[in-house]
Amino acid sequence: LMQVATLPKLPPAGVASFRTLFEVLKRPMIRVALLVVLLVASGHFAGFTYVRPFLEKVPALDIETISLVLLAYGIGGFFGNFAGGFMAERSLKTAVG
Repeated sequence: LMQVATLPKLPPAGVASFRTLFEVLKRPMIRVALLVVLLVASGHFAGFTYVRPFLEKVPALDIETISLVLLAYGIGGFFGNFAGGFMAERSLKTAVG
C-alpha cells in the first residue's frame, strides 16, 4: 500500500507480452538474480518453520519467548531489506561482496 501511495504513475514504455518475458529470461544474469531471490526468500521463511521446534527443544524456551525471538527475526529481516537496498544503491559490489 505504501508503494501505491508514494510511487509516481509512469506510462508504459510499450506493450509487454509473454514473448517479452521469455526474451528477458534468456539473459543468464536475470536467471541468476531470480534464483538468488527465490533462495533468499525461501530460506527466510524456512527459518520460521524450523527455528520454532529447535528453540522448543535445544534451549527449551517457552512459547512466549519463541514468539519474541521470531518477531525479532522478522523485524530484522524487514530492516535488513532496507539496509541491503541502501547498500546496493551506493555500491553493488559492497552489497554483495
